[in-house]
Amino acid sequence: MLITIGRKAQDIVIQVMEGGTKAEVHSFKDVTGVLDVLKPNLNCDTFVLVKSPLFS
Repeated sequence: MLITIGRKAQDIVIQVMEGGTKAEVHSFKDVTGVLDVLKPNLNCDTFVLVKSPLFS
């Protein structure tokens, strides 16, 4: 699953989709709603990688 947040991150979504990903992809303008998508997929074996912009 790929979750992106913010307008600039939309470029990542476009590249991933054009690359033919089979992953579930979600894009949000802000953090609202992210937990609703993420929480049902979390369990004791789940890893979550959070990548923030180098410069914000």
